[in-house]
Amino acid sequence: MHSTPALSSKAALPAEEAPPLLKAEDLHVHFRTGAGIVRAVNGIDFTVRAKETLGLVGESGSGKTITSLSLLRLVPRPAEIAGGRIHFNGRDLMTLSEREMQAVRGKHIAMVFQNPAYSLNPILSVGDQLSEIYVWHEKVSRQAAFDRVAELFNLVGITDAKTRLRQFPHELSGGIKQRVCIARALLCNPALILADEPTTNLDVTIQSQILDLLDRLKHRFGTSMVLVTHDMGVVARMADRIAVMYAGRMCEIADARTIFHNPQHPYTRALLTSLPRVDRRYSETPGERLPVIGGRPPNLAAPPSGCPFHDRCVEAEPACQAFVPQMTEIGPGHAVSCLRRGSAGIPVQ
Repeated sequence: MHSTPALSSKAALPAEEAPPLLKAEDLHVHFRTGAGIVRAVNGIDFTVRAKETLGLVGESGSGKTITSLSLLRLVPRPAEIAGGRIHFNGRDLMTLSEREMQAVRGKHIAMVFQNPAYSLNPILSVGDQLSEIYVWHEKVSRQAAFDRVAELFNLVGITDAKTRLRQFPHELSGGIKQRVCIARALLCNPALILADEPTTNLDVTIQSQILDLLDRLKHRFGTSMVLVTHDMGVVARMADRIAVMYAGRMCEIADARTIFHNPQHPYTRALLTSLPRVDRRYSETPGERLPVIGGRPPNLAAPPSGCPFHDRCVEAEPACQAFVPQMTEIGPGHAVSCLRRGSAGIPVQ
């Protein structure tokens, strides 16, 4: 029997408890390249409820980061949001002007980026750049802004906050830079924080501290969170619900306990099976190797027909190449896109 990481105590919350804070519908993001159109996000739907953490998981290239950036309409060129709706607090963000979106970014929806070194301005002290954000959104004095930044530095565990305010990013360790970025995200008490692989570039000890900090502050401020990660252990620890992505599509969405104890999509099962177990020794001997997902993710400029996972799937059958499975609810709060699990399918044109 496969052992799973220890689940967050909040993982069994009923999916219907809270109304959606954010709802993405039929979201498409395309890259126009010399090789053709790359459908990095291909018609996905998901919700984020008030005060919950949604874990967005999948392999590199599955579309997780582009999905999170699209929620702020920050997809990098040559990408473009080709279709869909993003409802947040009753407004469709896709209908807002760029100036209106600037008022949303940072104040109502904030982001903690994967690499803090790239998301901080190297020529400004961290105090100056964070206080500028607070002054712009809240229209307060410079001193009030510095006081707010110092308060948050203390809250996120940055010691000697007043000295740190005067320092530049290159003078800070990776862990302190990420704490600065978390403080930046919390400046205006946003309703939603997008955390894109927030511990990837940190050592293991600091990773644990940052995850504990995010979870603690999320509850203190009452924010919702979208946590982007490839690490199933992280979502087991942090997420209320989990959305599994593959090749720009949603494979499965359910509460965390269901995903770990009753996964239905073959890709979700493969991700869980490839997790190392502390009660097993691994070696190169056949039968003792760590299971891996065979094959490679598809080329999204020329994706396979039908289900994008069929050529790596151990359960694939001919229909999987002939029909594109659609996300279908198979239980309360549990949806999956797999023909073998009862999903509806659209014939390949």
